[in-house]
Amino acid sequence: MINNKRYVLQKFISYDEKAKLETWMITTIKSDNLDALMNFLSNGYRIFDTVSNKEVIRN
Repeated sequence: MINNKRYVLQKFISYDEKAKLETWMITTIKSDNLDALMNFLSNGYRIFDTVSNKEVIRN
């Protein structure tokens, strides 16, 4: 059974200067409640909305 949640915490991995491309790794921390994920947001992480396919907040 797949447990899909709206918001997912992603960790910054690298930046390709030539291609101007960021690489993000999806963590196992997911929630339908944005406020619950805010407690886990630290430097090098972002919260991504899987419904609208947009970054919500980055730190």
